[in-house]
Amino acid sequence: MASGETPALLGTPAPPGRRLCPDLDVASPSRSLPGPVHDISIADTAAFSDDGPMETTNRRHDLDWLRVLAILLLQVFHTGMAFNSWGWHIKNPERLTWLDMPMSFMHQWRMPLLFFISGVGTTFALRSRGLAGFVKERHRRLLWPLVFGMAVVIPPQVYCERLFSGVSYSSYWDFYRTVFYGVSYPQGNTSWHHLWFVVYLFVFSLLSVPLLAGMRRPDGKVMLERLQNWIGRGYNLYFLILPLAVVQVSLRPYWPTQHNLVADWANFSFQLFHFWCGLLVASSPGIWDRIESLRRLSLVVGLTSLGVLLIDDFLGVKGGYPSPIEYTLVSALTWSWILTVLGYGKHYLNFRNRFIEYANEGIYPFYILHQTVIIVIGYYVVSWSLGPSAKFLALLVASFAVSVLIYEVLIRRWNWIRPCFGLKPRVKLQVVPVAAQASEA
Repeated sequence: MASGETPALLGTPAPPGRRLCPDLDVASPSRSLPGPVHDISIADTAAFSDDGPMETTNRRHDLDWLRVLAILLLQVFHTGMAFNSWGWHIKNPERLTWLDMPMSFMHQWRMPLLFFISGVGTTFALRSRGLAGFVKERHRRLLWPLVFGMAVVIPPQVYCERLFSGVSYSSYWDFYRTVFYGVSYPQGNTSWHHLWFVVYLFVFSLLSVPLLAGMRRPDGKVMLERLQNWIGRGYNLYFLILPLAVVQVSLRPYWPTQHNLVADWANFSFQLFHFWCGLLVASSPGIWDRIESLRRLSLVVGLTSLGVLLIDDFLGVKGGYPSPIEYTLVSALTWSWILTVLGYGKHYLNFRNRFIEYANEGIYPFYILHQTVIIVIGYYVVSWSLGPSAKFLALLVASFAVSVLIYEVLIRRWNWIRPCFGLKPRVKLQVVPVAAQASEA
């Protein structure tokens, strides 16, 4: 596969060994698309908020853990993109093709899981703020970091890619002014790259305001409760595979993943469904309990669908679009693994410690930074005279350490920069002397 091409997986004509993953969300310089295009990734106020997804006395620490772990997994995923056989912004000359299959598998449920958790967080954010406050908070936590990211964080990624592909500039600033020409990537240098997730979460949040308002009315509450009761009975959770399959069968062959918002209807609908599932499930303890009790069955369904797809992958005929059965299997894989992760997470991860308290605030800035750090460091690492496995490990460790260091030294401690990464200003606690407390008493 030539550099810059996206792997044609479940959604575009696919060669054998490439059918497990629907057209990966990787920015492809070979595509000409309207609007900003970008590669794979993540962010939200609900999925990555300093408030956390649940502002309630009964905080769901398991969802805190899952979103943090999903982003850390993303760090591994994007590091792997420089070494596997798919096209990306920078590529190591020697490929680690063994990464393809586990990365394809992770890709099936990683992003939908984060959209689901974002939907849960949206419900709780609305409870504490009301509709007007909710919309204002979405602008603060999503729109401003997006603008800052497109102007400051993303350009170094595009710059390194241009240098890697042989384009020369007299300086970074010579390149940087082209970012504001408004010509979208890949033809130009204006892009939101991995911040597509922020864009989609912002749009999903605004689209959901009428739905959320309806759910607060008396008749809306009755309908919601009936739907929740039905989903929480028996094995009805697995019926939600069907609408996912309908989206895949009806839209995916015609709308491969672009992440440009205007020509991405399959991916848009697929992720919106998971976001709305999060809205639906958030306030239903019965559904959460059912997800937990079905965790073993969900794992069996997930492993079975994965196994069948791998067999189909091995026996698949070269070329052609996947069949409706294959699309349904991918939908079953996605939903069952989301239920598996949620179920086991609720059972084992509903606790807090100092790490998760620290990570809750830092994971959103980490997400915004991580891919830029990977690409900038990776631009140099791929030219080293080392084996690909050693370079992969070096890039993984170095990019993680640098991202954490930037957050800790340049973002976390300074109120003037925190809003650019979706964080509230730090409030200094005033220490009242013991003597003063005694006198007031």
